[in-house]
Amino acid sequence: MTGTHPLGRGRALVVIPIALILLAIPVLLFRGSGGALIDDTRAYFGAGTDVGVPTVTSVHCVGSRTGSNYRSTRSMGMTEYSCVIDVASPTPAPQDDPFKTLPYDQAMEEWQRRTMAELKRATDPANRLRRIERNLAIDRTGTRPTLRRLTPDGQPPRFGVLSGGGELIWRWAKMLLLSALFWGIALGILILARRIWRREAR
Repeated sequence: MTGTHPLGRGRALVVIPIALILLAIPVLLFRGSGGALIDDTRAYFGAGTDVGVPTVTSVHCVGSRTGSNYRSTRSMGMTEYSCVIDVASPTPAPQDDPFKTLPYDQAMEEWQRRTMAELKRATDPANRLRRIERNLAIDRTGTRPTLRRLTPDGQPPRFGVLSGGGELIWRWAKMLLLSALFWGIALGILILARRIWRREAR
């Protein structure tokens, strides 16, 4: 133990929490934006329904670039677009008036059915939704994507946004690349901490 630095093992212990944080970052990113990525992927493969989804009224995107800002063959960076999809509650289709042609009892039953349907529509959380946010590879300002609802009526709404297979491939590649980057750095730190620990233990 002669010549061993008193803080040798302490340095190894200090960097371990940093490695753990780096390991957790991809998980947190996936829970934040990856949930939407899972929803969009499920919708792309046909999950959910397009019945009763909100109507897309507009799409606005703002670009942001990470890495080098120089446009050259040697630049390294990535541009993505933060898009806000504004939606409005679907307008119910006009219905005929049955009260003039149906007997009284049948007309009352139809009135009650329509009242309950309207009450169900009014209390559906999806009809209080006003915007959906996505990070995309392409500026889709002005386009109107297709939505698919992935949760039943009355539950907190989750929607899949259909923006094309290429968009999904880019988003999955970005997520996997970031995960590999953080996990690679964390692994390097853990290997370094192990070496410091074993060296100071001699």
